[in-house]
Amino acid sequence: MTLLENIKNRLGVFYSEANKDAEIQQMINGAKEYYKGAGWDFTALLFLKTEKENLVNDLKISEAEALIQYEAEEITEEEYLIIKNALDIAELELLAIDVEVSLPVEAIVLYGKMAQSTDPSQLTNHPVLISFIAQNRGETDV
Repeated sequence: MTLLENIKNRLGVFYSEANKDAEIQQMINGAKEYYKGAGWDFTALLFLKTEKENLVNDLKISEAEALIQYEAEEITEEEYLIIKNALDIAELELLAIDVEVSLPVEAIVLYGKMAQSTDPSQLTNHPVLISFIAQNRGETDV
């Protein structure tokens, strides 16, 4: 699931519309810059997740094509298993990245919920935002 889809679901937006997607993507970009300015830069991790998702999707297509070729006896079982194993490894790596990305995703969601508010008195630095930043600045400083 892409970052945009993940954030949309967590914000309770269960439909796709170009304008709404652009609005949420802009909010995601704002959140990334907010945290980056506060000393917690997780953009490289999010980029790695996107790249791994693209690889997994490509390998799924290759695996499906290889299965068809294997069943038609155009390739050997060994050739098919090489592609299948590459997909399995990439999916496991993506799961590991998803664990690392979970806190940044929650931080983006919280930022998004704060940004949705129209009450000026609520436009403050939320204590949980500060906690996320402090927690992860310490990790990156080490």
